[in-house]
Amino acid sequence: MFFTNIVGNISLEKLFRHRTFKVAYRFESIADDAVAYMHFSNPSLAQSSSIITLIEVVSQGQGKIDIADSFTVDVAGTDVTPLNLFLGSTYTPTASVKQGGTYSGITNKLSYTAPGGTSVRAVGASNSMAELILVPPGKELLIQFTNTAGVTNDCSIAIVWVETL
Repeated sequence: MFFTNIVGNISLEKLFRHRTFKVAYRFESIADDAVAYMHFSNPSLAQSSSIITLIEVVSQGQGKIDIADSFTVDVAGTDVTPLNLFLGSTYTPTASVKQGGTYSGITNKLSYTAPGGTSVRAVGASNSMAELILVPPGKELLIQFTNTAGVTNDCSIAIVWVETL
């Protein structure tokens, strides 16, 4: 309850200041043992920190979910346009989010499992990692979904964050 109140108060206050954002991206036809990446970055020249309040991964089958804060971007992914949750606001976030790309030197800090299966045992999964991760200027996170279902799989990754003033 305490955690929910903190997240709710932070998000509601920032929502009213036009500084709450969400991105969601659907990765289709991920091959077995292939990885889908979502890269969250707060640029070093940013005037504000970002607070990630939710990371959600939804998959049609079994997989591994890892979150890293130490990695090298070899090839940048494609920008994902965030939605300002104060609909109608023209304020754009400082942080950026990219899908795909190529990364090396990844050091995972958080690891989760997406349950699932194949054929008649395919159940899919929705994993919501309610986090309070402070991402100061110059820092970044890499969210990874590795398909371990044994067949081609779809998944989506969503991130909700607020930006401090």
